Amino acid sequence: MENSTLYLSLLTMYFTTALGVIIYCGMFSYSFKRRKLFVLRLILSLIVMGSVTNSMVYGLYFGFTHGIETSLRNIELIRMASNILSLLLGVGVLFVCFKEKPSVILFATIMGYACNGLGTNFYEMLIIVINRESIFMMVYNDYDSLSLALFFVVHAVVFFVLFFTCARAFAKTIKSMDKKVEQSIIWMFVFFTLIMTGIQGSNLFNTAYNGSMLDAVSYTFNGIVALIYIIIIFSLRFILVWAHTTQEKEAEKAFYDSYKEKVELQAQNMELINLKCHDMKHQLRSMLEGQNLDSEFIEETQKAISIFDAQVKTGNDTLDTLLTQKSLLCDSQKIQLTIMLDGSALSFMSAQEINSFFGNAIDNAIEYLLTVDEDKRFIRISSAQNGSIFTIRVENYCETPLKFRTNGLPETTKEDNGYHGFGTKSIKTIAQKYGGDASFERRDDLFVVTAIFML
Repeated sequence: MENSTLYLSLLTMYFTTALGVIIYCGMFSYSFKRRKLFVLRLILSLIVMGSVTNSMVYGLYFGFTHGIETSLRNIELIRMASNILSLLLGVGVLFVCFKEKPSVILFATIMGYACNGLGTNFYEMLIIVINRESIFMMVYNDYDSLSLALFFVVHAVVFFVLFFTCARAFAKTIKSMDKKVEQSIIWMFVFFTLIMTGIQGSNLFNTAYNGSMLDAVSYTFNGIVALIYIIIIFSLRFILVWAHTTQEKEAEKAFYDSYKEKVELQAQNMELINLKCHDMKHQLRSMLEGQNLDSEFIEETQKAISIFDAQVKTGNDTLDTLLTQKSLLCDSQKIQLTIMLDGSALSFMSAQEINSFFGNAIDNAIEYLLTVDEDKRFIRISSAQNGSIFTIRVENYCETPLKFRTNGLPETTKEDNGYHGFGTKSIKTIAQKYGGDASFERRDDLFVVTAIFML
């Protein structure tokens, strides 16, 4: 083999492996928080990666041209070294470019390395079937442009399949890992590195075969390794989604428990206030009778007390207590609250569900309306029944464009989104529990929540 072809073959082997890991790691890190001067950091990282890779290639090239045998065993040892190098370079590039926790970086690297390995093993199996020379074995033969093209085609297919099946789920769940999962990932990275290095090293046994037997053994070996990569990738995906779901359920339970406690306390306070205000009205009337006080002053004082004594009546005691509380809050914030609701039709819902459904809907509306002018502050709650279909509609003024997720829920606009999002999710979950659904939309400067229940 000519020296130039040997050098090009070694360069292809190392660069395709290193770049493959970097690209796949990028697939799993696109949602990460980027460091300042991200583009510059990325360019410099790639330059360093290229320099290190080229140095390794030149060292091997020098050895092969000065007496080291280009045997199959040596080539497999070189591939092992290139895989380990690419793994370390992947970790380095992600740490330099992204501002994330070490466990998140290591997890993305494991996934990227495994995906790259899966694509490479599929490529190796295809090459054996069509009887072409692998780009990793071109040190023995002429450069094969078709084999190189197939390498990129196979990896492109693997990339897009794994992007839609794993990477998107990874982006949604990776940042919610708890500390136990984070610690496990660090040990997982070490274990993964040792295991895959050992598996790659076992390929050295293939060097004892030749001809058709070598092809059969290599095909079987690559198939087994591809299966291991698939198990690793989807096991890690399952672990991540499971951890995210578990943590979300715990946070959701804490949210509901906190909200329930808040509602119960408000109900107790409201009942006490109503009793006191009722007594104060009569006491005030008794005190003022026979005294020469301004009648307008008496009326205003009684009106102020009557605000607290007033009760919203819908036909459902739980709902009445909640809406009375929200009515007082809206009145204090100059928000016009209009209620045309048949609460008697909600007997199928538990007290907790009523408080959660209407409390979240009204609280979200109030929170937004406090950011707009007073003359635009209004909330309208209404219901309608058509046979066995019961519809609830809550609408408020909204002039801010909103983004909606694929599940139809609006995205929170708050930076601190610890519990934010559970409110709208709770509304939708309650509606679905009773055979209906809830929709959220913004149109004509209105944010509208529409929930349908099957009675």
